[in-house]
Amino acid sequence: MASADELHVVDLTPRSVGQLGWSAKGVLERVGEELTGVIDLGPDSNGGQRAPVQLVLFRSDPSGAHDRLRIDTNRDGTFQAEETMEADAKVRNGKVWTSFGAMLDLVVSVPARIGEEENLIQILPYPIHLWHVFDPSEPDADPILRWSARGWMEGQFESADGSVTVTLAELELDSIYRADDRWALGRTEEEAHAYAAFRALDDHNWCGEQAWKLVDVHPSGLLVSIQRFDPGVSRTEEMEARDRLAADRRAKRADTPLAFSHDFAAAQTAAKLADQRLFLDFETTWCVPCKQMDALVYVAQDVVDAAGSTVCVKLDGDREKALVERLQVSAYPTLILLARDGKEIRRAVGYQSVALMKEFFRKECEPEQELRRLDAHPRRRMLRAALKVRFGLGPQLCLPPDRSSIVAVAAVNGVDPDSLGQRLARTDEASEEENGDAEHGEWRDKWAGVMELSLGYTWAVGHSHDFRRRRTRTRRS
Repeated sequence: MASADELHVVDLTPRSVGQLGWSAKGVLERVGEELTGVIDLGPDSNGGQRAPVQLVLFRSDPSGAHDRLRIDTNRDGTFQAEETMEADAKVRNGKVWTSFGAMLDLVVSVPARIGEEENLIQILPYPIHLWHVFDPSEPDADPILRWSARGWMEGQFESADGSVTVTLAELELDSIYRADDRWALGRTEEEAHAYAAFRALDDHNWCGEQAWKLVDVHPSGLLVSIQRFDPGVSRTEEMEARDRLAADRRAKRADTPLAFSHDFAAAQTAAKLADQRLFLDFETTWCVPCKQMDALVYVAQDVVDAAGSTVCVKLDGDREKALVERLQVSAYPTLILLARDGKEIRRAVGYQSVALMKEFFRKECEPEQELRRLDAHPRRRMLRAALKVRFGLGPQLCLPPDRSSIVAVAAVNGVDPDSLGQRLARTDEASEEENGDAEHGEWRDKWAGVMELSLGYTWAVGHSHDFRRRRTRTRRS
């Protein structure tokens, strides 16, 4: 029978079983025709930071790609003949890729055990994969080198329920195990290597239906203490509660998913001819959130209904360089909705849920329709009055407003003048958050966005803003 406080001390060893699903990157420095950089890994025997791994990327052919790598694998400050590696350059999506594999020497302190001398050191093998990508369309961009660990630490222990495999994997890729690194459990190596099984070291984890927690982890990853843990819920209950995509998985599916074309010019023409809005989805072949949206969001009935007759086009950010630069796309997915006249209505970056995309596709109201919608709630009537003062949406135009103007507008709208002043201050703040300047009327044509920002805040009684206070603003040129 298992004890509730069952505790195990487990020895782990390096395993080269594959490549982690994440990577680190470093900016390389141009030194003549060479690209130089460093990788920092692990503490030394004195607890400080050991000398970094120096590396140099260079060309075997002056007119070719950076296809040679010198890497100081033993960190002695020199490059030996065996520390020079070769790679065959490959072209993918118009970019030139070179990749290398290296085995570094990692010096770590050995965990002290009873009867053993402390501060002993050990050299561990640390296999890494490195790759450099050059984009001919951006020849002056900062050169980047990415690398990823090609394995993790692994060990086994015998619990009252059977054998358990423990794996530790780095998140920061510095070979020092901390709370934000990752661990996994499994009855088999396959279970313990599954990407979805990994959690932060300071979080509990599951093997079957039994939860465990790490009591102690040596910085080297060579030794862990693990104990049974009761989270108060079953594994299934916890997985459902933690699944941030659960609502999207449960969303009703449409008979036909949202239809996308892949030609921007053709989609632009189609939208213009049909007098419809145009939706741009910038994605890449390696973008995980993009694939999740394809599987869960664009197949949802609510999203298909909300999009209506909007013309939709998917664009590969690795190929559509001109559009990426023109529309200032810097992350994927980037979603942009254009009005019938081609002006941008709104954009979103990153995974967007079914609920968020339903709101994203909502139709824009004409100003008077929006005012009628806002009138349905007292706080919205207050905001309408504030907007009337600030943006001149009614006969009273006062920029900046004085006390008499606010009192007059308050009387017409049946609201309290002091509260109106507070709402007006909040409206100014919302305008500034939209990069507008309410005082100079720059957002008079986009006041609906400011209104939404204002309504997104809870206005507490006794709001501290004073409508008589003039704030300093920076004018946009």
